Amino acid sequence: DASIGYKILFSLRSEYLATFDYWTNERNSIPELLKNRMILLPFTEEQAKEIITEQVMDGERVSVFDDICDDILTLFRNKDNASGFMCEAFLLSVVCSRLYEQAGNAFRLSRADIAEIDLKGIVMAFYDERIAELSIPRKHMNAIEDILVDEFGKRNRVNVESFKLNAIGFKDKYLQPLENSHIIRCSSDGYVELIHDRIAEVVFS
Repeated sequence: DASIGYKILFSLRSEYLATFDYWTNERNSIPELLKNRMILLPFTEEQAKEIITEQVMDGERVSVFDDICDDILTLFRNKDNASGFMCEAFLLSVVCSRLYEQAGNAFRLSRADIAEIDLKGIVMAFYDERIAELSIPRKHMNAIEDILVDEFGKRNRVNVESFKLNAIGFKDKYLQPLENSHIIRCSSDGYVELIHDRIAEVVFS
């Protein structure tokens, strides 16, 4: 129906912005895409605090972890970072999931519990558990990791039809299970990559 208006949201990493601009503004003139842009930044400390402490239970918003929220935020404070605080959505999501599992329905944790938390260890546990659930042969998983992580520990973006992936039957056997487990993502143009740089870090370590 031509009378119905539609809105489309594009979400992409900054390294793909130049290619996006080429196709949308040089090859095709779509000025609206230059006027309506937002940059997605890591959470501020206040935003992270709200996410940690505000939960919805039985349809009502309740406050949890108020007494130890500052201890949780300390996990994301980086003395080497000029801003002093760096909290990515992916990492906060994984950490909070672990905290809620550990705390149980009572949402009770101590400062000692928080002090023992290792961020890299949490991401590694998340990755290892998801992979274990899929029962992918270790030989094939090693091959997938070697293909999707480069020699510097960075994510590779690889065509799903590449020779190396085809050699282990990746598209038919492993693409969908890994995507469903939020380990990888596959773009509409047929390229696959790990879901986040943090996953690449634990694979490379």
